[in-house]
Amino acid sequence: MNSKDRVLQAINHREPDRVPVDFWWSHEIMEKLLSHLKLRNADELQKFFRSDIRCVYPSYAGPKLRKFENGSYEDFWGAIRKPYAHGGGEYDELVFAPLANAESVRDVDNIRWPDPDWFDYESLRKHCEQYNGYAIMVGRMGLETQTIFIQTWFLRGLDKILLDLVMKPDLVKAMVDRIMQFRIEHVKRILDVVKGHAHILQIADDYGMQKGLMMSPEMWREFFAPHLKTLADMIHEAGLKVFLHCCGSSRKIIPDLIELGVDILNPIQPNAAGMNPRELKEHYGDKLCFHGGVDTQITLPYGNRDEVFSEVKERIKVLGKGGGYILAPVHTVEPDVPIENVLAVYEAVRQYGQY
Repeated sequence: MNSKDRVLQAINHREPDRVPVDFWWSHEIMEKLLSHLKLRNADELQKFFRSDIRCVYPSYAGPKLRKFENGSYEDFWGAIRKPYAHGGGEYDELVFAPLANAESVRDVDNIRWPDPDWFDYESLRKHCEQYNGYAIMVGRMGLETQTIFIQTWFLRGLDKILLDLVMKPDLVKAMVDRIMQFRIEHVKRILDVVKGHAHILQIADDYGMQKGLMMSPEMWREFFAPHLKTLADMIHEAGLKVFLHCCGSSRKIIPDLIELGVDILNPIQPNAAGMNPRELKEHYGDKLCFHGGVDTQITLPYGNRDEVFSEVKERIKVLGKGGGYILAPVHTVEPDVPIENVLAVYEAVRQYGQY
């Protein structure tokens, strides 16, 4: 059984030959792993871990984006980020949000919005051919995925957008409408090329925090759920599965996500409120495929090899039963995770992952 068949069987709630796996990394941990394992690039690293999914995205071909002497850079939405050092690595922080000072709907119309023409969609054909035999997901964490709520943060600032949901709802709706103008056409063009070649399209739209949602379920349903359904319907019409990345606690809206068309829910953050893997499998395991589950808050950075093995074994036993599970770290593996613990995840899969 190849990787594509293995992943698709799991998504469709059938047990493949083994639990499929995926791996998300920071560039710092990737460089450490390449050096430690004497490998040359990310593809070799994926093969070493027997990762079953490969991510693709159309190449950017739009206007030249600005880079600044202090290391900050502009993205295609017009937001500017700057790398800041933290313990062992860097994180790109938002330093300029194009709509930070917006006061009215008119201000929303006055910024430079991205154009779907700025991407080389034909480049996807080559990327898909490169990964023949793997499950191909369109989208990577970061700019190279489809966002709605997250994109409002980057255009406005998270603190302001949360206030705007109550104080300036018309401003939020105007922002979301403009985001969706781009998203709908962008996704349509992606799907026109990858239909029949790719298998999953990723949407990333964090709604959760450690203890609950960032907003009430009712507010989420008003502002964001209809747009998630629009994208999900487009993706399903093209024959692809819908992958939603939503950090933190999404428990209160999981029934909504299922109804809207989400097929795969990531990351299954076990230490967040209501995200106990056993409970999620019991209540939603026949309707959702779970992706993630291996804790990056406590177990991977602070646990030992035996604790990592124990958690991986438990995730496979609980979430993998009957299919419906793709094992992966909860989120991008950061530099504070010991190399030994990263290796232990995939060693444990080799030991316990067979059906």
